[in-house]
Amino acid sequence: VKSLIIVKIIQMFVINVAHFLYRAEDPAALGVARFFYGLIMLIDIFEERGLHLLEQRYGDPDLCIFPLFNDMPVFPLEYLYAMYLVMILCSIGIMLGFMFKLSCFGFTVIYWYFFFLNKTTWNNHSYLYGLLSILWLFSNANFYWSVDSLIWPSIYNKQVPRLNYFIIKFQLFILYFYAGIKKLDADWTSGYSMAGLGKSWVFDPFHFFFSDETVDYLFVHIGGLVFDLSVGFLFLYDKTRPLGYFLAYFFHGMNAIIFNIGMFSYMCMAMIPIFSAPNWPKKIIGKTPWFIRLLLPTCSSAQENVECTNTKTTHHTETLKNITSFKNEKDCDWSFTMNKAFKCIFFTFYVAIQLFLPFSHSITKGYNSWTDGLYGYSWDMMVHSWNTQHVVVKVIDDVTGEKQYLRPGAFTSSKSRIFSHPDMIKQYATCLSKRLTEVPDLNITSPKIYFDVWTSLNKRYQQRRLDPRVDLVKAPWSPTKDTPWLMPLLVELSPWRARLEELKKVSSEKNYSDVVFVADFPGLSLENFIAEDIEANITVLSGLVVIEANGKNVTLAANETLSLPENDTHIVYTISKTPSCYMYISHNKTWVNMTDDDFINSDEELKKSKLAKEEWKSKTIFEKLLWFLNKKYRLYKQDVYQIYFAMKMIIDMGTTVDDKVLKNDEL
Repeated sequence: VKSLIIVKIIQMFVINVAHFLYRAEDPAALGVARFFYGLIMLIDIFEERGLHLLEQRYGDPDLCIFPLFNDMPVFPLEYLYAMYLVMILCSIGIMLGFMFKLSCFGFTVIYWYFFFLNKTTWNNHSYLYGLLSILWLFSNANFYWSVDSLIWPSIYNKQVPRLNYFIIKFQLFILYFYAGIKKLDADWTSGYSMAGLGKSWVFDPFHFFFSDETVDYLFVHIGGLVFDLSVGFLFLYDKTRPLGYFLAYFFHGMNAIIFNIGMFSYMCMAMIPIFSAPNWPKKIIGKTPWFIRLLLPTCSSAQENVECTNTKTTHHTETLKNITSFKNEKDCDWSFTMNKAFKCIFFTFYVAIQLFLPFSHSITKGYNSWTDGLYGYSWDMMVHSWNTQHVVVKVIDDVTGEKQYLRPGAFTSSKSRIFSHPDMIKQYATCLSKRLTEVPDLNITSPKIYFDVWTSLNKRYQQRRLDPRVDLVKAPWSPTKDTPWLMPLLVELSPWRARLEELKKVSSEKNYSDVVFVADFPGLSLENFIAEDIEANITVLSGLVVIEANGKNVTLAANETLSLPENDTHIVYTISKTPSCYMYISHNKTWVNMTDDDFINSDEELKKSKLAKEEWKSKTIFEKLLWFLNKKYRLYKQDVYQIYFAMKMIIDMGTTVDDKVLKNDEL
C-alpha cells in the first residue's frame, strides 16, 4: 500500500509539473528572440567563430591542435569551409525561421564540432551560444515571425508550451547567478581579479567623486558581484523587472566597450526580454501606425494549441485519470503523451547537468589547474586574471643527450592558453614529440620535453605552474585524477600582494622602468638573462637564495640586494626550506634622460603608433564609422571568397584552397 501511495504521489508530482510546463503561452517573444539569435550568430561566424582564421588553424597538417577527444577527425580544409557555409545558411534559417528544425540541427552539430575541435578558444560565452542552439532545436520558436509559419498555416501564430520559455529563462538565470557565486572568490571580493578597469573612460562620471582604485573596487568588483547575484531575481518579478533591465543593459553596454568579447554582450541584451510577458512584441506592434504594421509580424491573439494546457480546454481531473495510460491526445483535451514525457525528462536531465557541471571539479580533476572547474563551462567570468612572464621549452634527445630550446608555441597556430591547462600541455608535449622526430634536420629520435612556465594569478608573485624536471612526453595525465606534475599555487603568499603594490609604486617613483616579483620552490632554480644596457638588481623579500653570476656564488637572505651583470646570464637557486620570494628591479640606462617624445621618436614602431593614434583622434565619428564598415567589408569579402574557392575545389577537385587564398590587400 505504501508503495502504491509513493507511486501515486510521484505520478501526481510529474503530471502537475508537466501541466505547468505545458501551459499555453504566446509565441511572440520566443520568435523575436529566435530572430536575434540567428542574426547575432550569423555575424559571430565571421568574427569570433574564426572563419577568417580557418586556414591558419587547420590549413597545415603539421600543426598541433587541441581537441576535446584526441581521435576527433579533422576534415580537409575545403570541407571545413563547406561546413562553415552550411553553418552560415543554418544561422540564416534560424533567423528567418525557415526549415527551422533542420537549420537548428545543422547549426548545432557543426557548431559543437568546431567547439570540441579547438579547446584553445573555449570560453563561457561560446559555451552559452552552443547551449542555446540545443534549446532552440527542441523549441517551437518558428511559430511566430517565421517563413515556416507562412508555409504551414497550422503553426502560424500558434500557442507554445511554457516549457519553451522556462528552459531559456533558466539558462540565462544560471548564467548570471552562477557567475555571481563564482565571484564570491576571495580574489574577486578583495579587488585583485580585474584591477585597472577603473581607469576606463566609461567610468568617467564616477571619477569626479572617487579615485580609480575606489571605482575599481566598488563598481567593478563589488558592483559586479551584487549585479550577478541579484539581476536574475530582478528579472523574475514584474515590479523589479524594469530595474533589472536597466542594470543589465547598462552592464552589458559597458562590457561591450571595455572588453573584446565578441557578440556576447549583444546576445545577452537580445535574450533578456524573454523574461517579459510572452506577448510583449505584439503590444509594441499594436501601437505602431497601420502602414508600419504592414511590414511587421501579426499582433493578433495566438491560435489555440491542443498540446498546451489552459483553463478553457483542460480538464485536470480527466488528465490525472489518464496519466498511466498515455492515451492519444484525441482521447481527451490534454494528455500526458510519450512525446511530452520525453521532453520533460530531457529538460530535467538538462537542468540537472547545468546545475552540476560548473561544480564538477571533484570529478574532472585532470582539467583543474590553479583554479577548479572546467574552463569555459563554469561561468567564472573575469574572476581570474593571468599574466605569463616567462615560458621555456627544452628538448633533450634521450639517445644523444643533446639539448635544444624551442620557441614556445612552435608547431601551433597560436600559443594562447596552451600553457595554462594541464590537458592541453600534455597534448602539446605529445604532438611536439611526434613532430620533432619527423624533422630530419633536427636529428632527434627520442625527445624528452620539459616546460618551464612562469605565471602570476590575480597580481600574485610570478611562480612556476609546472614541475620543470618532469618529461611531459611520458608524464601521466587523466581527466579524473589530479595532475601530479602541476605545481601548487602558493596561496600562503597571497597576503604579500598589498606590499607588492607598495613596492612597485615606490620603484616607479624612482624612475625604474620594470619591477617583477618572483616566488620559487625549494630545490629549484631560475636561469635569467640580463640584456645589454639594462641596469638590474635583485632583492630577496623572504627565504634564502644563492645567485650564480660572473663565476661566483652569492648567498642572499631577506632584505638583501645584489646588482646583476648586464649582457650576461645568472642563476637563482632557492636553498631555504620554504619558498623564496624576490624581486627584479631594472631600467634601461639609455632611457633615463629621455623625455617621452625622445623615447617615442627613438623607436620607429612607437613613432608610427603615435601618429596613427593622432590621426584616429582627428577623424570625425562618421569617418570612424566608415573605416569600421570598410574593415568589416574587406574581412567578410575575403571569407566569402575563401568559401567560394573551397566549394569550387570540391566541385572541380582541382586546385587547392591554399592556391586561392586572397590577402586583404588584394581585395
